[in-house]
Amino acid sequence: MNYEAYYSELDRAMYDKLWWLDKVDDEADTILDFGCSNGAMYESVHAIMPQRFRYIGVDNDEQKLRDAIPTPGSTFTDSIEKARELIVPEKTVLVLSSVIHELYCYLPKAETESLLGSLASLGCRHVVIRDMEFRQTSPGKAEDEKELKALLSKAVPEIFGKWMDLRGETDMKGLFEFMLSYIHTANLERELEERYFGMRTDRIWQIFGGYETVYEHHFLIPYLIRRWKKELFCENAELFERLRYCFTTHTKLLMDLKQ
Repeated sequence: MNYEAYYSELDRAMYDKLWWLDKVDDEADTILDFGCSNGAMYESVHAIMPQRFRYIGVDNDEQKLRDAIPTPGSTFTDSIEKARELIVPEKTVLVLSSVIHELYCYLPKAETESLLGSLASLGCRHVVIRDMEFRQTSPGKAEDEKELKALLSKAVPEIFGKWMDLRGETDMKGLFEFMLSYIHTANLERELEERYFGMRTDRIWQIFGGYETVYEHHFLIPYLIRRWKKELFCENAELFERLRYCFTTHTKLLMDLKQ
């Protein structure tokens, strides 16, 4: 993996990843960031709100932990159990940002959901989720899928050809997954193989059964809308306008522990 490029791509969406900052209780004073990478999220939080939170970052990638940014108030560890000893649950915000899909991608489903269950068992005051989830919000035209495949074959033929060789997925879910992955040129092979859409909100609700959802939003990222319009749909704006109002690729959830 090209870690430098990976960190750069994470930073690009950082503003949107902090969407929850004004939605958690004042009593919450700790961030538990599971799948923290190099801790860049907390560096951004600390720049905006110095002294507001202390931070525990959890990641099992040794290189990311070696690259961890030493922001004041931060601690890094490699396991949930070690993190459990460092938190006061009723004062903790558990952040799951772009990590759930990776668990479903690289671990067996049962192991992933056991891990998520362990996180739920921590009993943190808030759980914040921002991840990829494919949802169809309204019906489109029957020919949209065929039209989109032809468009991608023409717009980015080399990369789309690699996708077809690796995955061969041409339903609408697969095509949207391709549109999310093709932009990651520095780690292209890894991204083309990664399954982005493993998360399902209804399953998250089941696993985090002790929580109630207080905020839910399903959306397309504005940056990607602009990029897709410019790079992929410049010759077929009508198709793009249909697709953008029929499908979403990302989900935000804020869940509070039930009283």
